[in-house]
Amino acid sequence: MTIYNGSRYEDKLLNIDKDGVRSLAIQNTTIPTDDSDYVIQFKVGDRLDILAKEFYGDSQLQWIILYANPQYFSPNDIKAGDYIVIPNIERLNINV
Repeated sequence: MTIYNGSRYEDKLLNIDKDGVRSLAIQNTTIPTDDSDYVIQFKVGDRLDILAKEFYGDSQLQWIILYANPQYFSPNDIKAGDYIVIPNIERLNINV
């Protein structure tokens, strides 16, 4: 596993289990909500990468949406009808 300079994982610990499998130690990574955030109802056909492209102009920023919704472990856990938070990118220190 390669962690590139400037990656959001750059300061995370790398775990190696007894079989040599590497994984990142990412725990309790959340983005707190703010009054300027959007709340949308997830619908059939929605995907976090598509929402990130729509709201941020970059589909690779889908992790922001997932981190703002800690009740979901992965994007596959979000179901149609669920309400999710889309953080307002202007309040985050992220270059888009």
